[in-house]
Amino acid sequence: MHPIHDELLQAWSRYFKDASIEYSDIHGLRNYRPKASLLAAEAEIDALQPWFAVQEVTVDLLFNIYLSLNNNVPGPPVEHRRLAPWALVGAASGFGASLLLSCAAGYDTPAKAQLRTYTEALLLLAATQYDSKLADDYLSATTDAKVLDFWHKKAGPTKLHKRIIAIEKQFGFSDAEIASFTELRRREYETLSQSSHLSFLGATMTCLSPSITDPDILRLRLLGGPTMSSLRTLGYAAFTTWHVLRLVKAKFLPISKSDEPLLIISPQDPISQRIMAGWFALEQTIPKYLSTIDADDSDA
Repeated sequence: MHPIHDELLQAWSRYFKDASIEYSDIHGLRNYRPKASLLAAEAEIDALQPWFAVQEVTVDLLFNIYLSLNNNVPGPPVEHRRLAPWALVGAASGFGASLLLSCAAGYDTPAKAQLRTYTEALLLLAATQYDSKLADDYLSATTDAKVLDFWHKKAGPTKLHKRIIAIEKQFGFSDAEIASFTELRRREYETLSQSSHLSFLGATMTCLSPSITDPDILRLRLLGGPTMSSLRTLGYAAFTTWHVLRLVKAKFLPISKSDEPLLIISPQDPISQRIMAGWFALEQTIPKYLSTIDADDSDA
């Protein structure tokens, strides 16, 4: 054990001794917090469905795609065209798992900050699959200055959303559908931004928010436990995943014999079969529940 633990405990104990007041255990709150969070999650996790379960399958799918992009070896693929999707899918899997854990623990505002990056990674994944120059620019951004230049000049929110709209038009979505998708992304991006650049409401709801089982009861979220607003967080994560999977499916999976897909699907490979099963499961279930996303809850 690192000596810092003993040093902190000694300093903590000395304070109480010097102040001549009753000693309080240094581990008190940190021991209580995970227990309270776990008990609340066990009792209330079902209220986060269907989106909690969907996100679990999504994280697994993205992780399996990440492995498959380099033949199940956890390292950068040799083939250049696989590099950007390999990095972005892997990052999305990591951020997706993190926001899942945050929502289960009751830390929804931090989960929204994670969701912003999760969403950007998936949207950039779609954009780079339809613009090889953008993919090359992304891979070339290897210094702080180049990364800043890339996101400001080539993949900022407005530019990235315009790229997605162009892809949606290419897919043949109607003007009404595209307008609906765009409005949802705009509204959610504003909410997610308030979790990264913390608004007063965002700060308040990090600490206090409605109980997921009784919206009239405010609970101290700093002690954990699922919150009502996590339904919207997980729902938007599911929508983004489902929509991006539609846009990139032809790039990743062998749709016709003339394709050169990013993924090689083999009946003998358990990872590729888990990819196909996960992709199919999400396509079959997410559209059924999209109407349950509380997109009008602007305070969530």
